Amino acid sequence: MHITLKLRREVATLRTKTKVKVLRSAIAACRERAGGRVIQWSIQRDHIHLICEAAGRRALSRAMQGLSIRIAKGLNRLLGRKGSVFLDRYHAHILKSPREVRN
Repeated sequence: MHITLKLRREVATLRTKTKVKVLRSAIAACRERAGGRVIQWSIQRDHIHLICEAAGRRALSRAMQGLSIRIAKGLNRLLGRKGSVFLDRYHAHILKSPREVRN
């Protein structure tokens, strides 16, 4: 699956050393938990792209929930703020062919 997590404007850019460190540690901690697995990721200015595998819909939901919570807590701690970090739930797209995964 291709997962996109969009962040709120209040968080500003994700492409700073300290924020990337928070994101990397959250991804590493959740890399293979709750039946889901993060294969690759890309950190953009205001969103994150993830390539994930999951045993099913429920496993994917739990894995993304755990990852989102870790990212939100880490960024809120770093920025000294409270509240939501993400605009909405994750957006998922099923990758149907090896070519689509490669691209």
